[in-house]
Amino acid sequence: MLSIVSSYIVDSMDETMKVYYQSEEYLNRQEAINSKLSAFRAALPEAHRVELNMLIEMISADHTETVMKAYKAAFAQGVCFRDEEIIK
Repeated sequence: MLSIVSSYIVDSMDETMKVYYQSEEYLNRQEAINSKLSAFRAALPEAHRVELNMLIEMISADHTETVMKAYKAAFAQGVCFRDEEIIK
């Protein structure tokens, strides 16, 4: 049951954020980040590129985990408040 709820929450977040991820603002920011990363990677020796990629993956995973925890907490609070409204 818990995994079904977790899957629903992840799907809900993906759907909620879909418009933002497709927005010009987001796409421009990602393009700027990717451009700077590509230039930086090109200046590094191969061994350092591997380390940089690992570090970026760690940061990304940490950021994703933090965002998901916050979204799940907000989702749960929203459900609680919704139920409270229904009860009244």
